[in-house]
Amino acid sequence: MYKGRITTIEGLDAAGKKTQAKMLVNNLMMNGFPVKTMSFPRYETPTGRKVRAYLNGEYGSLDQVDPKFASRLYADDRLAAKPEVEGWLLDGGIWVFDRYYESNLGHQGAKFRDPEEKQAMVDYLLNLELKKMRLPPSDFVIYLSLPLDYILEAKAKDGSRAGIKDLHEDDMDHLRAAKETYDVLASQLGWKTIGCYNSATKSRHSMEVIQSMVLSATLDYLHSNYMTKAL
Repeated sequence: MYKGRITTIEGLDAAGKKTQAKMLVNNLMMNGFPVKTMSFPRYETPTGRKVRAYLNGEYGSLDQVDPKFASRLYADDRLAAKPEVEGWLLDGGIWVFDRYYESNLGHQGAKFRDPEEKQAMVDYLLNLELKKMRLPPSDFVIYLSLPLDYILEAKAKDGSRAGIKDLHEDDMDHLRAAKETYDVLASQLGWKTIGCYNSATKSRHSMEVIQSMVLSATLDYLHSNYMTKAL
């Protein structure tokens, strides 16, 4: 059993996962926790470059690529990182992940409309990554939730990824299905949902406000499940 813990930040594109992960790492360090971060997929690695090729459409369109084949590309990237991940956990360290195997559940599961087929895919992926590959499981998952309309609007205004193809992000029907799938998974698997949208002002909460909620939830978890039980 690992002495360390994994906190994973999940959410759809434009939810602010990368920013919140970085802010959380800095705040946990300031609170005296031994913490590292990693973002998946790791596009700079050989396994990550295969994921990039998939997202670029080099294996076919979203409808043409078998979800199990696509999910294996992502899983293989996490498997390649397993020695580093386990080493830090065995030392008692904390990982903050910007996406992990939960993204496979959300995006690949979204490709199935029938509830039974969707659940079968989720079960397949959990078995693949947690049982066959024996990846360390997430201990605490934070789901950054935003209304789909806001996500689509934010993506339209974001010019930072101009010219970068992404089969998932570029398909509006897929994003709608992924949003529904993520919402179900968050409830089903006990993720901590952070509402990032201010309905009164019809805008996203500031990154600082969201971080305050993320940090509070993470500290509550760690104080109960890390400091007293792991050390």
